Amino acid sequence: MSGPLVQSTALVTANGVSSISFTLNGVTAGNALAATIALNSADSADYINPPSASWTAEHKETTGTHGSANFLIEESVAGGNTTVTFKTNKNVTLYATGEMHELTGLTASAIDTAAIGSSVGTGTSLTVTSAAALSQSSEFVFAVIANDGANTVTQSFAVSTGWTLQWHENDGTNYETGAAAYQQFSSGGTPSATFSGMQSDSAGYAAILVPLKLSGASGVSASASQTDGADTQTAAGTPLITTSAAQTDSADTQVASASIGTAISASAAQTDGADTQAATGTPLITSSAAQTDGADTQAANGTPLITSSATQTDSADTQAATGTPIITSSAAQTDGADTQAATGTPLITSSAAQTDGTDIQSAHAAPITGVAANAAQTDGADTQSATATPLIVASAGQVDPADIQVGTVYVAFINANLADLFACQQAAVSQHYTGSKPTPLNFQVFITSGSWTMPPNTTTVYVSATAAGGAPFGSAGQQVLKQQLKAVAGDVVSVTIGQTVAVSVNGAQQLFLNPGSAYGKFQAQSWGQNSYIQGFGNGADSGSGDPALAVILWS
Repeated sequence: MSGPLVQSTALVTANGVSSISFTLNGVTAGNALAATIALNSADSADYINPPSASWTAEHKETTGTHGSANFLIEESVAGGNTTVTFKTNKNVTLYATGEMHELTGLTASAIDTAAIGSSVGTGTSLTVTSAAALSQSSEFVFAVIANDGANTVTQSFAVSTGWTLQWHENDGTNYETGAAAYQQFSSGGTPSATFSGMQSDSAGYAAILVPLKLSGASGVSASASQTDGADTQTAAGTPLITTSAAQTDSADTQVASASIGTAISASAAQTDGADTQAATGTPLITSSAAQTDGADTQAANGTPLITSSATQTDSADTQAATGTPIITSSAAQTDGADTQAATGTPLITSSAAQTDGTDIQSAHAAPITGVAANAAQTDGADTQSATATPLIVASAGQVDPADIQVGTVYVAFINANLADLFACQQAAVSQHYTGSKPTPLNFQVFITSGSWTMPPNTTTVYVSATAAGGAPFGSAGQQVLKQQLKAVAGDVVSVTIGQTVAVSVNGAQQLFLNPGSAYGKFQAQSWGQNSYIQGFGNGADSGSGDPALAVILWS
């Protein structure tokens, strides 16, 4: 076996039956299982169906419409001795050939979806190429080819240089013919495999190419240079940070550090033997400080997206820069008595400018990602600060000591807001009523499991809910709108949220909703793909369906 490929079954053939099964013993928990299958179906436009919702399937049909090349994968399996049975999407008689493989070292959501390739043809060779360049440098790629099977043909399958032919079936008289090959890529690129040695066949061939992303594709680079024997330099870290420090005399000490994430480069340069410089960190931060005399003190800190650097010109200065995410902060001083600081948490811009020593300006705000704050002083008595918490632009400008200016804007649009919006719609008074206008309902939102106790004087309780949507090509989850619960004041209503939704009163279940099913949007009498609830319960063609939601309404 090679690289991520741990083990494979022997070649399995199934002729004129309803399913094909594979068994692997001693599978390691957390590894993945993949199946490469050539199919001839008794029905047209058919393919191998995933055996459960935890499997993901890709396929390409022949021009003759009875054959297809199939690749299926289940990530992070339980392990042990494992048997998996596959049937066609239409659950009809099949003729199939293939193997099942155990894989290790894959990322979560391993299929590089944008790079999947497929092709069809009728000649003696067929090339299949990825639809796009690989999304990362290190990937493991499978290629599968299948014959339509409508005609009896004898093959001599081979594959182009660089690929390993994992299995092949050449006997078209007794079995479904096809082959599978693999290759590991370490420098990205656009994979292409050519299968040859086939017989010309009017019913044709189909091939599919599926890249799988391998973990550990990022890295760290660190460099250091010394000009005399007594210097000590170190560079260490975990990705996406740049830290640098420069010294010009032996008494200076400079440190730059940070934390979070992926890919780091660090460098340090020394010019004499007494200096010590270190650069360490974990990701994406920018902070800077500059001093011109020994009495100044400047600091800039935050939380990630950070670059930190420090420059000193005399031996008494001390400078430090640390931080955690998405912040840019800067400070400049012109004399030893000034003090400036800028701190914050994401997606905010705030600025202040002063022209005399008695002005005070501040700009602050709150919600969700990225901050830029800056301050400028022209004399030693001024004090300026800017703090914030995400998704805001705030600015202030003053021209005399008596001015006060503030500007704030709030923007936040996340799943919790969508859940509250749906709850408000359910609780709202109908546009059509007679007599005096009724009172809107009270509501409690559940996007995770929890419980709620009916308040005193409560007379009526309803539930509006949807189970999670299915994927791939999934239907929407089951849902109800304002279904009345049998409960009185003081009763405890328990809501269990997963793929399903269950609602119980004092432990007795009164509602259970099933999630949408994979490929459900193609099937008759299904729920369809759209739940008509923004962000919840919808099926999806790829990835995951929208999550489940429950809203308790009462009056």
